[in-house]
Amino acid sequence: MILKIKPIIISEKIEDEELSEIGLFTENLNFEKTINVAIMLPYELNKYADSIPENELLRGNSIFNIATDFHMGASMAIDSLKRKGVKINVSYFDTQNSNYKLQTIVDRNDFSHTDVVIGPLFYNKAYWLSKNINVPVIAPLYSKDQDELSSGNLIKSDSNSPHLLEVELLNYMEDNYNGENVIIINDGIEGSQSKLWQAVNKIKTFDSIQNVSVIKSEKGFIDNAKFAEKIKEGSKNWILLISDEIVTTAAAVNNLKVFIEGYDITLFSVEKGRNFDSIENSFLGQLNFVFPTTDFVNMENENVKNFYDDFRSKNYSYPSKYAIRGFDITYDTLVRLASEESLEEGLKGGKSFRISAAFNYNKKLFGSFENNGVYIVQYNKELKPVILK
Repeated sequence: MILKIKPIIISEKIEDEELSEIGLFTENLNFEKTINVAIMLPYELNKYADSIPENELLRGNSIFNIATDFHMGASMAIDSLKRKGVKINVSYFDTQNSNYKLQTIVDRNDFSHTDVVIGPLFYNKAYWLSKNINVPVIAPLYSKDQDELSSGNLIKSDSNSPHLLEVELLNYMEDNYNGENVIIINDGIEGSQSKLWQAVNKIKTFDSIQNVSVIKSEKGFIDNAKFAEKIKEGSKNWILLISDEIVTTAAAVNNLKVFIEGYDITLFSVEKGRNFDSIENSFLGQLNFVFPTTDFVNMENENVKNFYDDFRSKNYSYPSKYAIRGFDITYDTLVRLASEESLEEGLKGGKSFRISAAFNYNKKLFGSFENNGVYIVQYNKELKPVILK
């Protein structure tokens, strides 16, 4: 008897049964269903006269640029689903980034047959809209305000909060812990101490863990002797950086360079922010660098390459992050609607990975659906990023 085992790779097509088992969303398109979607963006077309040259218009308004980029991505998603046979009716509304205009749109239009509204672009306006129409409303962009403002028909599609990233990274470490020597590096700054001790307390609950070491920098400087004390030869060493300080980050990486050759090291960080901008990726690859992120574009993925080529062919430029966001949100929302009886059922359908974003929705009791989709990414020595989760 020959047993054939096919490796599961996110970017490849997987059988529906396998997708269900690993908690991934699977498309089950209903070609008899017609989806009615409204897209509300601040095009602000009222500000511009026909005589203004297009290049000046684009150069002079960042909100207009964001709205049009998002629109181009959303249009590509709609076209993609229509080519698959999904029936979609789309209505576009210019909110003009104005509360008065938004009120006018609500007063003058009947949304009783609308399945979902994507937008308005900014969170406070999306929240207001969700309180004034009885239709699911997708908030496209993250805002700090969203932790406080929720409603039952508001879907928070971006939860790019530091707390979520930290929780997901620590959960990944717990799931994969196998006796590694854990060292935490911290900058000693007052604002980061709560994160530090939350991490320490969480790691101490890992199965069979013996000890968690903490090294704090002093004005950004880390004594190499402290590393030599804590790091173990002949053992796997997990180094967790809890700091967004540029100096502390550079000091940590520079100290670890000394131990790259003779030690098994994996460097973790709760986020990859500007503090890593001056660190060469070659060093991060040698340190098997692991970090969480809500957005990640893997240019090695064939689907991503095809999207970039299609977008450039249609729009004569490569997509901005807002164009990618427009595609990801629109495609994911509509494909979930087309696969289930309602959007709510679709949002419960499991985790999905699009061009950049990961979507994994959970509904808070008496609150909104929130996207907790996070990538765990690792750089390897070949400098090819690997999606671990």
